[in-house]
Amino acid sequence: WAGCKQYVVNDTPFAAQSEPLVDIKTVEAYCDWMAGFGSVTAPGATYDLHTSSYDEEARTAVFFGIRSQLRNVIIRMEEPKFLGHEM
Repeated sequence: WAGCKQYVVNDTPFAAQSEPLVDIKTVEAYCDWMAGFGSVTAPGATYDLHTSSYDEEARTAVFFGIRSQLRNVIIRMEEPKFLGHEM
C-alpha cells in the first residue's frame, strides 16, 4: 500500500471475481493482500500483464494479468490406509 497510496484516494472500492478476493473491498486491502501473497504465499512469483485500460469519465482502471510462479511446488502424498492395513 505504501507504494500505491499516492495514486489512490482513501477507501477506493476494489472488486474482483476471483474467489480468494471476493471479500476484499478496497484498493488498500487488495494491496495489503497482494503484499502478503507475494512475500509469504508465493515468494518469487511474477505476472504477465496482458491488458490495462483507464476510463477517464468513470475514473476506473482495469487490469488483466496472469500470475506465474517461479518456484516448484512439491506435494507429498502418503498411501491410504484402511482399518490399519495398507492399500
